[in-house]
Amino acid sequence: MAVQPHHRWLGTLLLVLAAANALCISEEPNITIGKKEAPPADLPKDCVVCPMKLWGDRVFIPVKLNGETSAECLIDTGSEVSVLNKARVQVKDLKIGGTQQLQGAFVGDLGTERATLTTLKIGEKEYANIAIGVINHGAGRKLEQIDMLLGMDFLSRTRFTLDFEHQRFIIWPFRAPLPKAADGMERERLPLRRPPGETSTLLPRVDATLNGKAQVNFLIDSGAGGPYYVATQPLKDLGLPTEGGDAGRLRLGSGASAVQVPMLQMDVAKLELGKLVFENVPFKVIDASTGVGPAAKQDLLIGNNVLGTPLLKQTRAVHFDMQERAVYIERIKKQK
Repeated sequence: MAVQPHHRWLGTLLLVLAAANALCISEEPNITIGKKEAPPADLPKDCVVCPMKLWGDRVFIPVKLNGETSAECLIDTGSEVSVLNKARVQVKDLKIGGTQQLQGAFVGDLGTERATLTTLKIGEKEYANIAIGVINHGAGRKLEQIDMLLGMDFLSRTRFTLDFEHQRFIIWPFRAPLPKAADGMERERLPLRRPPGETSTLLPRVDATLNGKAQVNFLIDSGAGGPYYVATQPLKDLGLPTEGGDAGRLRLGSGASAVQVPMLQMDVAKLELGKLVFENVPFKVIDASTGVGPAAKQDLLIGNNVLGTPLLKQTRAVHFDMQERAVYIERIKKQK
């Protein structure tokens, strides 16, 4: 879920189906922090490891806040900021500062208070003085089912892995090499690339190819559904079906000048991430090929080309190395 400070505006977008597309979680996570255990034998001893669960195609881990408050935390690589929902989680001795306005591509404006956690515990490691935003989203609000989301303001300072095969979240020791891919696995290194007009250096964006025709810059967003793709050329020129299931509308602008852009559900025949090829990938395609001005198209491209957890969970693991400016995707080798 792309959440950024308000000064980085992602266009005047409103998803008609925002509530459905933002966080479709049919049941609440129920994660508890277990007893202290030794690190798994396949990992370096200084790794931080904790269980990882999926709800509503989102990644959650258990955390402990200020030494005593347990919470389920959404790992959100599409958010520049970490956010606590005080309507669900009451944290003792939370240091509250001023206010700020955040903007989410799929959740709209988020008025927040600035705050600092004295400690954030992940697995057996405590991190001190973590800056966060605080919201109050009770019943009927966009993030009503979220205790907390951990964004790239914190995660970009680490090297971490979403290990879908073993259902665990890993933070690697500083400068420790990533272990080699296991036998029978293939791993692709994707260098991070910022699209034109993007100012953030925190978010993991990579280049990909759709149907051998379109070069696309995607945000790898573990807090999003999708995948989403903004088509600024006619669909047939991109090798896409000219018709698809209706997945909603995007509204650009306001008042009499507002334009509604269709979103279609369809399968993309081929998605290439480096040498990794994914076939027949379900996408939500935003058809911005007509009736959308250049500035709006640019905002759409930056904010809404997204590879979310529905695609990521098809892999064995996704490794994020923000210091090296790369993402590694690992999966079982396909038989020739």
